[in-house]
Amino acid sequence: MRRLQRIIQQEARGPFLISLVLLTFVVFTREFGRIAELLIRKDTQIATVLKAVAYLMPSILIFTVPFAFLIGTLIAFSRLTADSEIVAMRAGGVSILQILMPVLKAAVIVTLLTAAFTLFLLPGANWRLRMLRTDMAIRPAYSDIKPRVFFLHFEHGAVYNIPTQTPEKITISRFDTLDVPVDFPAAEPDNGKVKRPQDKTLGELTTDLRQGSGEDRRASLVELNRRIALPLSALAFGILAVTLGIRAPRGGRGYGFILSIIVAFTYYVMFATGSSLSRAGVLPITIGVWGADASMGLLALLTLRFADHESPLAHRIFNSWPAVCVSCFFANIWESLQAALVDMRDTIERRFLRLPHIRLRIARIVDMLMARAFLLNLVITLSICLSLVCLFTFFEIIDDIFQNQVPYALVADYFFFLQPQLLVLLIPISVLIATLITFGSLEKFNQIVAFKSCGVSVYRIAMPILILGLLTSGVIFVIQEYVLPYANVRQDSLHNIIKGRPAQISQPGRHWIFGQDGRLYNYNLFSSERNSFVELAVYRLDLKNAALIEADFAQRGDWRRDGQRWLLRDGWVRNFDADLFATFSSQSFDFPERPEFFDEEVRDSSKMTFSELEHYIQDLQLGGFEVDYLKTELYKKLAFPLVSIIMTLIAVPFSLTMGRKGTLYGIGIGVILGIAYWGAFGVFDVLGSNGLLAPVLAAWGPNIVFGAGATFLLSMVRT
Repeated sequence: MRRLQRIIQQEARGPFLISLVLLTFVVFTREFGRIAELLIRKDTQIATVLKAVAYLMPSILIFTVPFAFLIGTLIAFSRLTADSEIVAMRAGGVSILQILMPVLKAAVIVTLLTAAFTLFLLPGANWRLRMLRTDMAIRPAYSDIKPRVFFLHFEHGAVYNIPTQTPEKITISRFDTLDVPVDFPAAEPDNGKVKRPQDKTLGELTTDLRQGSGEDRRASLVELNRRIALPLSALAFGILAVTLGIRAPRGGRGYGFILSIIVAFTYYVMFATGSSLSRAGVLPITIGVWGADASMGLLALLTLRFADHESPLAHRIFNSWPAVCVSCFFANIWESLQAALVDMRDTIERRFLRLPHIRLRIARIVDMLMARAFLLNLVITLSICLSLVCLFTFFEIIDDIFQNQVPYALVADYFFFLQPQLLVLLIPISVLIATLITFGSLEKFNQIVAFKSCGVSVYRIAMPILILGLLTSGVIFVIQEYVLPYANVRQDSLHNIIKGRPAQISQPGRHWIFGQDGRLYNYNLFSSERNSFVELAVYRLDLKNAALIEADFAQRGDWRRDGQRWLLRDGWVRNFDADLFATFSSQSFDFPERPEFFDEEVRDSSKMTFSELEHYIQDLQLGGFEVDYLKTELYKKLAFPLVSIIMTLIAVPFSLTMGRKGTLYGIGIGVILGIAYWGAFGVFDVLGSNGLLAPVLAAWGPNIVFGAGATFLLSMVRT
């Protein structure tokens, strides 16, 4: 019996570890951009970045450890069922409880490990991360010099002093060098100095329960119950994995992946929603916090009750007309997809491959087999990755949704506009994993050997997948260029509303923006709704001679659509060349900048198309600003979409070296390669943004390095 338990544990250990690495990596992909920005724009030390990563890990692992345990166990039992090993065990007199025992032991270990995170490690990590954000400027810091922000060392210039009350009186001082000391204001008050319930230790929570106010006492009680309830989910996951796994169809591991995603997604959504409702006082703590655990526990016991024999109720449910309709619906979708692939192949063959100059024949069966297997694995992998990131994002904003009473339709809009960004990030890693799984499965079952024996080379087998990889690169470019900039603007605006902040365009405070023809705009506030300024000053500069040509000031400025001009009110004009000064109550000015120019003071490269970013860089260069970082981002808009085809080239030789190890080892290798690739992008970004590498080389460097390595490995494959 011990040997049997050891076999079950060994069968589940590999899928669990690989799933844990995969889930953690996929969730952490959202943070890669922030970590890279720290290295690029904040002048942060590597040790500080590693601390930030370490402090982030507990908040991720409390979800991925139980989730990976569910996936690993369900995959293991699905595989045992598909190979009829469960039938052999049952025929040998092994009961379902005996099969369940090793899983329950592992579930207890996972529960204790997750409890160690939630009860002891997570509060301290949350608190230290908040302090690190304050001390080391993970938030935008004063030392972060962005475009249109001035350095305070000047050479060979002049100082123009224009008094506010008497602008007609002006003094001009010329200098060779000038250093202006700046006393930065004290950092804004940080709410992080007051610990939130999720930042407090067990001792601090119990103190709040005894001495805190009614609201603090309830928040602490909810947090304490959450920390206990979340780890206990592993026990229900373990039982469900066994009882559902032993009923798996012959789909095996794919069935295990899909079913585990559904179970975990249902639990975590129920847990997050119930906890927030309990914190708001809408639901009792026993229902809100413990409802998800109770539901999963009850479901686990019911499935365990009917594990030995068929349930008439389950039989009636799965044979009812709604279930049959759903099954037929997905079957029709799959048949339509197959028909579309056949039509696409026939069109390509008819238009291009039957020309008299080209004597190329398509091995139809091989191409359809490879394309169908790859697309199926790609859709499943991408769906899992998207679900994970969306689930983790939902956990981050669920409290804000209830606190700010955000409509559910707005939340749905936010996730809708978030999808393009997630697709651009996750399609390459999904292509890599799908390719590894496809070729790994063929190699495991000796299908590659069968193809070779028929005279079909590895290169010919890989051709349809390489073509599909190239097509996915095109899809990424289209999304990145024509969808992502506008989706990012919209989802940022919705995210601000969910967080209780207004959709920001321009906030009160002095703003400086360079325009055309040497114009420098300085204003207190710009309203994009009214297209109007408050306290606008426009300086026309002679940058070559370090001189000020003209200064215009107005208390208010409005855009006149009828005349396509700016109407300034209550101001004055000072021309230094003609030595003229005049005031006005209302006067039109023909500034070349339109209202759209001022919509965003410093534009984010992710919210611009390639051409928009290119023109933006040119405008900044006219003002003499450093644009290496933006140039790197510009070239990355061309380089990044090609990651998918390079991932495909990498995956083919690696999958053929896995031998009979199969799908899960392919996923593990894919995660390692993905981490290496993303790490290379981060390193090259840092080098390019700091001027240590040409921007074009910084953007294309990872593709060149990994593409050359993939080509070399592919050339070494025995075809």
